Amino acid sequence: MSRLQDAFEVALLESITMTSLAGVSAGLTQTDSLFNLQQDCTLRFSNQVATSNGTLSGSTFDLTQPMIVDIDLTGITVGTRGQDLVRSPRLQRSHEHNRPRQRATHGRTADCSTRGS
Repeated sequence: MSRLQDAFEVALLESITMTSLAGVSAGLTQTDSLFNLQQDCTLRFSNQVATSNGTLSGSTFDLTQPMIVDIDLTGITVGTRGQDLVRSPRLQRSHEHNRPRQRATHGRTADCSTRGS
């Protein structure tokens, strides 16, 4: 069985150990992402992520509807050095911060036109 490709994912990692600071996407293995959108529009995220429209992890994401993603960072010690990663086949970005940001907004889209059956 082939593994679906990521269309877009976000990770927040401790900068020395590279371990996740905000959990990992439920239902995925071999990942450090806390938020993952796959090519078939399946959306998966950690239990520290909430969506504005109530989308559940493991469901199909409707690209026609806007969604705000909130990440609960309350368990991260102030002063923790973290690295946020936003990865997409068309976008590669990595920034290191003295402390994680509370909210980030990214206007990216995924091509879910090749949905599996």
